[in-house]
Amino acid sequence: EVEHPGPAGDVNLAFNNAQIVHRGTDGALHVVFAGRRSAGYLRRGADGRWREAVDLVVGSARAPTLVGDESGRFLAAAWVVGGRLECRVSQDGGTTWATAATVAEADRIVAPSLRCVPGPEPGLVAAWHEGDDKRTSDVRASTWQDGAWSKPVGLDDGKASSCFVSLGGRG
Repeated sequence: EVEHPGPAGDVNLAFNNAQIVHRGTDGALHVVFAGRRSAGYLRRGADGRWREAVDLVVGSARAPTLVGDESGRFLAAAWVVGGRLECRVSQDGGTTWATAATVAEADRIVAPSLRCVPGPEPGLVAAWHEGDDKRTSDVRASTWQDGAWSKPVGLDDGKASSCFVSLGGRG
């Protein structure tokens, strides 16, 4: 367990890493990370203590993103693993995580973004670029409802030149 660095650290962490940090209404701070050997999840409880990291991906992963409902009970974490965009969902505030589901497969997946769809049964929307981020790429999206991802659809005509996708909104 790690001591809490104080409120100023929280603000800086959240500002600089908005897509990898989520704070629930209970005060818990949820964080995802990715590296060359694993990708995973960390949680800091309302008591200010960090819990042991949980590995959610074994092996190299990049471009982590995390979203949650307002309470922080429903969380979704995604990473690019090889040529796949994978997502894992927790419905108990990060205590347990469902098996990874493949959202999309492509030679090059860039800048994935997730958003929660509020409701009695939360849903998810994922968007990302497929293609060469130095030239043009296709913006693609998929939705998650009732535990399954939809077939990805194109959102543009293949002329996107930015390698960032923003779905806007909170969470």
